[in-house]
Amino acid sequence: KLLKGSYDLHPDYYMLSITGQFPECVSMFEAFVEEMFHINQMAKLMKRPVFFLNDFKENKPKEFSFLVRPTLREYNSFILLLDKMISENINKKFFLDDIPLKSETVLKDNRVKIDNKGTINIFDEWLKKKFKLKEDPQSIIDMFNIFKKIRKERQYPAHTVNEDVFDQKYFELQRKLVVDAYKSIRMIRMILENHPDVKGYSEIPDWLRKGKIRSF
Repeated sequence: KLLKGSYDLHPDYYMLSITGQFPECVSMFEAFVEEMFHINQMAKLMKRPVFFLNDFKENKPKEFSFLVRPTLREYNSFILLLDKMISENINKKFFLDDIPLKSETVLKDNRVKIDNKGTINIFDEWLKKKFKLKEDPQSIIDMFNIFKKIRKERQYPAHTVNEDVFDQKYFELQRKLVVDAYKSIRMIRMILENHPDVKGYSEIPDWLRKGKIRSF
C-alpha cells in the first residue's frame, strides 16, 4: 500500500503460496554453484585436479545473494566475494604442466624478473593451447572480459574507504554483474563438455540445461 505504481508478487512466491505448486525456476545464485559443481566433475573425468578449489555446492556463502540494502558498501562487498569465488578459486593444479605458471621478463640490466601468472591469464593461455573452440569466439572473449572486469572492480573497494552510500542503482548493477558472471561460468562448462573424456556426461539437471533460472 505504501508503494506507488503497479506491482506483482514474485512468480515463484505466487506459485507456492497461492496455487500450491512448486516453482519451476531456480535462483541464478543456485545455478551458479551448480555450474561450478559440474565443472569440477568434468575435470575429474578429464583426469585432472578440480577446476575450482571450492564449488560451494554444500557451503554457499549466505552473502552470495541479492543485496539486502542497495548501498555502495554492500555492492563492494559482493564484488569482493564474487572475485574470491572465481579468480581466487581457480585451481592452478588443474592445468598440470601444460603451460608455465610463471612469466619471465628481462630487465634493462639483463636481470630476469619472475612473476606468478594470474589464474585468469593462465586459463586464457591454456584454453588457446588445448582447445579448438566451436563456440562463437566473441563469447570466449566476453567471458574473459567479465572475469577481468570483476577482478578490476574488486581492487578499488579493497584499498579505499567508502561512505555507505544508499542508491537503488546498486540493485541493478549487481543484477547485471551476476547475470554476466553466470553466463561466463556456464561458458566454462560448455567448453569442457567438448573434451573427449567428458562427452556424454549426463549428470547436468534438466532445469540447468534448459535454463530455467531466475535473475530476480
